Amino acid sequence: MLLHAPALESRQLELPGRVSQIRRTVLSEGLAQRCRRLDSRPATEQEVLRCHSDVHMRNVALGTAIPDLAWDSEQHDVLEKGDLYYNAHTSSAAILAAGSASEAALAVSRGEVDAALAVVRPPGHHATCSQAMGFCYYNSAAIAARAAVADGGMRRVVVLDWDVHHGNGTQDILYDDPNIMYISLHRYGTAGNYFYPGTGDATEVGAEGAEGRNLNVPWTEKGVGNGDYLAAFDWVILPIIREFAPQLIIVAAGFDAAQGDPLGGCRVTPTGYAQMTKRLIEVSEGGRICVVLEGGYSQIVTAECVASVLKTLLAMKGGAPQASNSLSVPEFRSTPTVKISTESILRGVVESQKPHWDLLRGESFEASFEAHVASAVVERVQTRSNSNSAGGAGAGFPNAPPLRGRKGGGKKARPQQAPAQQEEDL
Repeated sequence: MLLHAPALESRQLELPGRVSQIRRTVLSEGLAQRCRRLDSRPATEQEVLRCHSDVHMRNVALGTAIPDLAWDSEQHDVLEKGDLYYNAHTSSAAILAAGSASEAALAVSRGEVDAALAVVRPPGHHATCSQAMGFCYYNSAAIAARAAVADGGMRRVVVLDWDVHHGNGTQDILYDDPNIMYISLHRYGTAGNYFYPGTGDATEVGAEGAEGRNLNVPWTEKGVGNGDYLAAFDWVILPIIREFAPQLIIVAAGFDAAQGDPLGGCRVTPTGYAQMTKRLIEVSEGGRICVVLEGGYSQIVTAECVASVLKTLLAMKGGAPQASNSLSVPEFRSTPTVKISTESILRGVVESQKPHWDLLRGESFEASFEAHVASAVVERVQTRSNSNSAGGAGAGFPNAPPLRGRKGGGKKARPQQAPAQQEEDL
């Protein structure tokens, strides 16, 4: 996976150093030594074809996955166009990432480990059934989820995606699957308020027969942070997950909503990611959880967030804190604030999902939601701009090809300036 790399002069941000830095960080903090290492392996053809077309698989293998370009080892060291690049190792890296994610999910499903972390690249959540895009070739999280159902005995799986970009590919692949629920929290905007990839509206709830199995939380402005993400979890997402009762949760763990990421323009901290992880462990049957790396383009920030998540997985072994464990879940020093827009966004999510979940139509849920609203610490600080235009697609997603997935809508990414680092809200 380290050999998939762009040209030295490239401005791409999806680099081998992302996973190298994670390895250094978890080793230096003594976390890797507490883990059992699972063997990496390529995804099987059967695993890939549960999510991708045979034509797409052939294109990735032959180097023709980038639209209008074809790889030739005698002519190219690296082939690059927009948000994709391809070298002699891209196909093997992508299929190794997908297979390793599947192996991690299967190990958790079969009870071989309590939880798993798959530090893999290239990422996958933008890859649709038939199209590579946004750094992604194979959709590792979707492939892992389908493997858990087909080979791991799981009947209900949640894929929760906290990458700052909507996982249009994961939604495309799983949209009509009643056994796998896809949940995404992401920045969202179209037209003049565009944010890559321009998909992921709250009204997209799943195809006929799988209504309610797709849930989008679309942040419509930059600067969302710990309080907003945890409000989405506590007010809406966790109650729905409890009703769905998943036997396994797979986290499509992008860390580009982290404070300091060059693309996301958001303010989630390592503690915020730890708290989200803790909550997911608590609602998954037996605490079964598999975390699969997606985006995150500040190598140091991403590594710090991964370490915080891994610390939480170790501290919550078996689904609950262990008294004999020297590790603890990171906690906030003060209550995180919530943006003014968060309440209305979450009310919109509830309205879209209400026809499909019994609990959302009950008085107890309504009372709980209103109690959360009343107790929230609302952010009153005005930022220079609340639009999506700053901190948008960034240098990593210029001139992306049109989306051809189920919810693609033919949008194109637009090159934008990366945001200045946001001030921490804690």
